[in-house]
Amino acid sequence: MRVCIVGGGLTGAAAAATIRQRLPEAHIELWDKAKRFGGRMCTKQSPSEPLGCSVDVGAQYISSSPENYTRHCMDYTALVSAGVLQPLACRVTGDRHAADTRHFVAPRGMTQVVQHFVSSANCQHRLEAEVSSVDSCPREHGCRWRVATTAGTNGDFDVVLLTLPVPQMLALHGEALHSAIDEVEGLREGLCKVQYSSRFCL
Repeated sequence: MRVCIVGGGLTGAAAAATIRQRLPEAHIELWDKAKRFGGRMCTKQSPSEPLGCSVDVGAQYISSSPENYTRHCMDYTALVSAGVLQPLACRVTGDRHAADTRHFVAPRGMTQVVQHFVSSANCQHRLEAEVSSVDSCPREHGCRWRVATTAGTNGDFDVVLLTLPVPQMLALHGEALHSAIDEVEGLREGLCKVQYSSRFCL
């Protein structure tokens, strides 16, 4: 089975790792338009600083409810054991989470959380690949979907998983993609209502 995951943030990376666990023989490709994986979990480095100053410009910490932590305990344990995450030791001003919520930070940057799952997925990387369309693939190629980029390259897959932000997904070309969305009653309307919160870091 050939699988393409479009969007190299946490969702895409975790999905790739999960598919690898459940389908060890699958051919998995992870595509992203950026120069490296991370998405909203992005760590920026300052090369001018002698100590290599860095800042997380997306998510600064991870919060997990007791139910979520129990469900994903193995993942959290692996991330902490690898030194990717560590429990947050200070108090978060204005925190609205329940008192039993666990908070974690990434001492080497939040991008490392994504990279942990990318490494676990053992998948093929396609960076600087901005997807322009997802459409049906000619039958003679033996796959269902064709993913094309703005640079003119493409790939054929049995399964395509879109994890990029909804506005970007709805802007993709491809008659088959939009037909698949419209086949599910209320899906397009629901997607159009999705809103994203802003994060400001000083």
